[in-house]
Amino acid sequence: MGGGWWGGVPTGVVHALVDQVHARLADPDAAVVVGAADIGEVERIARRVEALRLALVARADRQQVHRRTGHSSTSAWVASATRSGGADAARKVQLATALDGEGLAVTRAAFDAGDVSSRSAGIIARHDGQTPGDVD
Repeated sequence: MGGGWWGGVPTGVVHALVDQVHARLADPDAAVVVGAADIGEVERIARRVEALRLALVARADRQQVHRRTGHSSTSAWVASATRSGGADAARKVQLATALDGEGLAVTRAAFDAGDVSSRSAGIIARHDGQTPGDVD
């Protein structure tokens, strides 16, 4: 599936870059030496993409996209759009809407930057923005 402009989100350039990296890794003549920094940066990129996905989900929830598409809820719409299960989609919507509020701005910024995982952001959101040192 190619990328492009879907509802205002430019994805084509990201797909092209990922394709370039895959091609280089698959080329037996390319002198690619992988280090820990490479794996760490790809993990950070993956976290940033997950944060972007949840930001899109939050916006879709605010815009009530599910009503325009005949779905019963944002969770049902996400499950359909991502071909995922309902429980997984519901968790994504719950975290997306929690991060969309003002109370978790620091957590959202760290997640957007790829500094924390969605799991860590979810734990913080479930504890109303408290850090692990604040939670009993």
